[in-house]
Amino acid sequence: MTKTFLGVDLAAAGATTGLAEIVETPEGLSYEFPTGSWQGHDGLERIAARCRAADRAAVDQPFSYPAPCMRWFLGQTEADAGSEPYLWRRTDLAMAERVTNLGIPRDTVQQVGRCSNVWRAVELANLLGLARETVCAGKGKLIETHPRVAWAVVIASLADRDTAESLVTHYKGARQEDRGKRHQQKEHRERMLRLLCDGAALRPRTEAQRDLACKTDDNLDALVCAFVAYLAAHGAAERCLPARLAEETVLLEGAAIIPTQDWQARLLVKKGGPHKPPGAAQPPA
Repeated sequence: MTKTFLGVDLAAAGATTGLAEIVETPEGLSYEFPTGSWQGHDGLERIAARCRAADRAAVDQPFSYPAPCMRWFLGQTEADAGSEPYLWRRTDLAMAERVTNLGIPRDTVQQVGRCSNVWRAVELANLLGLARETVCAGKGKLIETHPRVAWAVVIASLADRDTAESLVTHYKGARQEDRGKRHQQKEHRERMLRLLCDGAALRPRTEAQRDLACKTDDNLDALVCAFVAYLAAHGAAERCLPARLAEETVLLEGAAIIPTQDWQARLLVKKGGPHKPPGAAQPPA
């Protein structure tokens, strides 16, 4: 039986959106990057068609705002608790804590208010006929993830904390000072891809697809989004949330899905051992 898992690195209007598909067959896992234009409303329609055809899709965008904002949008008011609860969702704070524990800068995870294209994610969910609560719960066909956080967890489990910090901090960058480091960034992306492919027994459909994976960070991020969708379907991903958070709050502001720290072991149990054991993937010398 063939299953398809879609990853979408959803960019704002005028920027580059990346799409990746991981296909699961009895023979194993393969990946490819669908071609097409993903810009504007027509592009979003094409992405929605890919989502409908996939068994699960993961998107690099939030679908909601912090709970106090959402309650006000819904006509509810509450006692003022300062500005902080209006700036940060709980899942963002939990992800920031997760990457900080791996030595990666906390500002890798940003406030929803700094995401300029939440509206595209919301429009995509609407095109798919999905209610906010369904997407925010993080348990349906369309889920939210965060590529850099996902990469951090995956690489730390396949290599070590220092490798995760080195690669995830430096594989992309849009700042002026990063432009002279593009060759080094590509080398980081190539190493990240090798670690993932060796650790998850993942192969490109063709050699050209391997080259596309590292060509831009958009493609590499879309690939890890697809991988999170695959993990979620096999019980090897989790909602990144603080402990004892009311489900009502989750349904208001959403939860990002990231790999569990023991994702390899969970896949081995779930699928009866088609993947390499956790110690099989070693970082290249």
